Amino acid sequence: MVKRFFAEILNGILAILSVGIGCIVFLSCENVYVGAILFSVALLTVCIMKFSLFTGKIGYIVENFNREHFLLCIACLIGNVIGSLAIGAIAKLGLPELEMKAGVLIASKLTQTPIQTIIRALFCGVIIHIAVHMYNHKDSLAGIILGIPTFILSGFEHSIADMFYFVLASSFTLESALYIVFVVIGNSLGGIVTPLIEKLVKNLHAKEHQAEL
Repeated sequence: MVKRFFAEILNGILAILSVGIGCIVFLSCENVYVGAILFSVALLTVCIMKFSLFTGKIGYIVENFNREHFLLCIACLIGNVIGSLAIGAIAKLGLPELEMKAGVLIASKLTQTPIQTIIRALFCGVIIHIAVHMYNHKDSLAGIILGIPTFILSGFEHSIADMFYFVLASSFTLESALYIVFVVIGNSLGGIVTPLIEKLVKNLHAKEHQAEL
């Protein structure tokens, strides 16, 4: 389990390579619609390369409700945080012009109340889980290609992408840290809610079927 834990951290760091590229291309595009569509490269790469992204992994805790999966989710999040700090710092060195754009973006995010942030993050969590689930179980890219632009253009919040933006903007404050905590909470709730409701519905149908026998 120890080896799997550290392997998950490394996979979490690798995931930020693709998420970071998504963030960079989004900030670099003058047209927000083009940027939102191109951001899809982030989740596409994560899914195809089997990297570990917290927002895509947390929802599966419903069907894997055990200590091992919980620890792997924690390891994934640790890797995502380390990756955001390291790769974000490297990106800032190579693309210093993005610091101001990232600063404008996060300034607007920090005007949100905690409940607004959690709700926006919850919706994002729902979309990401559905997109990843469609890829994993239906071999479909539709959830990713349509879901990513949808959550971006809707103003929903993605914790890992936001971490990267905060690093680009050199925003290391208590307010920023609390904001990320609220987004992680919202993303987690959003990732869990769909599979949880689906599981409850299946259990109800199973009980109805047993009652009919």
